[in-house]
Amino acid sequence: MGQKIVFIAIIIFISAVVLYSFQSGFYKRFGSDGNSTSTNSGRKAFFKSLDFANPQSRYISQNGTGSSTSSTKKDTSVPKPSSTKPIIATENLPVGFTINQISPFWQKVVITTAQPGTAKTYSRINLSSYLNQSESFTVTGWVIKAKKGEYLIPRANEVYSSYSIPKDIAFKSGERMEIYSSRSPVGNLKLNKCTGYLETLFDFTPPLPQSCPRAYESNSDLYQFTPKCQDYIRSLGSCKMPETNFLWLTGDSACRSFLDTINYAGCFREHQADSDFLTKNWRVWMDRKILQEGHDRVLLFDLHGLLVDEYTY
Repeated sequence: MGQKIVFIAIIIFISAVVLYSFQSGFYKRFGSDGNSTSTNSGRKAFFKSLDFANPQSRYISQNGTGSSTSSTKKDTSVPKPSSTKPIIATENLPVGFTINQISPFWQKVVITTAQPGTAKTYSRINLSSYLNQSESFTVTGWVIKAKKGEYLIPRANEVYSSYSIPKDIAFKSGERMEIYSSRSPVGNLKLNKCTGYLETLFDFTPPLPQSCPRAYESNSDLYQFTPKCQDYIRSLGSCKMPETNFLWLTGDSACRSFLDTINYAGCFREHQADSDFLTKNWRVWMDRKILQEGHDRVLLFDLHGLLVDEYTY
């Protein structure tokens, strides 16, 4: 019995010596200088050695460089133009402007026409886009400046309907914008195959293009109607809506029903899915004049006040 007690005591003593040696080596390695350095400082050094303070080093990026590829919160602010400046020789800079005042969109949108009109006629400014096929950017909020004032390019209806809401104008390759000093009865819009019908209902200045698709594809589509009905349908010009009070239509409900579809709504229902339904032409009305008669210098600025183009006449 006494031998067992001695053996257990020896085991306890050896364990204590080993534990003491291990702890001494641990603190010497992580912060102990033989003085009263705290246990806390050793822990700090230990965690620092694992580099938890710089978690990016623990992840490998897709390109294998070891940098983090963590995502960032989406920036919902108004995007700034690229810092890349357009290639333009100093001698070709517009008068009164430095290279730092030239927009990255320089001559990607060009003022192609500026006509002041007269006291009795409307004025007109045309913009054209010269973009790559994949390029598109918002021009709503850009400013046109001339001697008599300035104009902020507004929103517009890309696909017009009685319930559509104007949105920012996204200019695409090959598109143009015609801006008039007159007033629009329906707001600003992008022309489509059917907008010519609106001219029958409203008074636009200048008139909308009259190039609507025919109300019928072939003469065979009209054989079901009476001869008088067929003759009348064929007599209608492009984008012309039928009259509503013809006595000869009395009792001809089939003809009346077909004529009721010859309008903007009927055309829209029939052709809205066509690949060429929308044109490349925006119409905007200022309801005032900013161009000076005789001669003027017209300037176009982007959202950040940088010059995009100029036009003189």
